[in-house]
Amino acid sequence: MVYDVCMTMAAEHRISDERFRKARAILGEQQLVDLIAVSGTYVTVAMLLSLGEELPPEGRPLPFPESARWRRLMFPSASPCRTLVRLACIRREAG
Repeated sequence: MVYDVCMTMAAEHRISDERFRKARAILGEQQLVDLIAVSGTYVTVAMLLSLGEELPPEGRPLPFPESARWRRLMFPSASPCRTLVRLACIRREAG
């Protein structure tokens, strides 16, 4: 049920009344609200990190080594999005 709720919310940005009733019966109202809040926060952080192509701190390994190879293939140099994020941070700090 947790997977169904999270995937439906991510794809459709809503869940049906029936799925809501089933989820509330299984999880309880507070846990259902917490589930949506946590999954929404996770998605938001993932989007921000993806936009900036953030990497671990210098000297720390990537948590998934396969993704390092994929990243080098897909992003051989800094993307325009990453550059814009860095410029925005510099501008804010100078601010």
